[in-house]
Amino acid sequence: MGGPSPTLTVLAKTIWGEAIANGLWLESAHIAGSLSTEADKLSRTPDNHNWQLHTRLFRYIDSLWGPHTIERFANCQNAQLSRFNSRYWEPMSEGVDALAQGNWALENNYVNPSFCLLSRVLDIVKTQNAVATVIASIWKAQPWFL
Repeated sequence: MGGPSPTLTVLAKTIWGEAIANGLWLESAHIAGSLSTEADKLSRTPDNHNWQLHTRLFRYIDSLWGPHTIERFANCQNAQLSRFNSRYWEPMSEGVDALAQGNWALENNYVNPSFCLLSRVLDIVKTQNAVATVIASIWKAQPWFL
């Protein structure tokens, strides 16, 4: 069958295929949000760091300094690239917490982090001698602005 998200449809079909191949039957049931507080905790936490650069501007940047091979600090709703790292577990994410991922020097990184993480991002880029396009505000009072 499927749904509005082709990516999630493929994932659901893969899960069903594995279940059938292993002789398992899956059932799902709706649980009211008021009874599912622990499971719903992450989805109810506002994510103030969930933003995206306008797609046309990203394409322009990608044409100048790309092609970028991975996006750091994205999720399945705002990722500009098919390969990305997310803050929390996501079905298509290659890793949780971009700062904890392997050698950035192996990629052409597109990085659109929370501003509070910019200093740490720049440390990784410098220490790993990585190539990265980093999106940052003009904020002259910050130490990373130098």
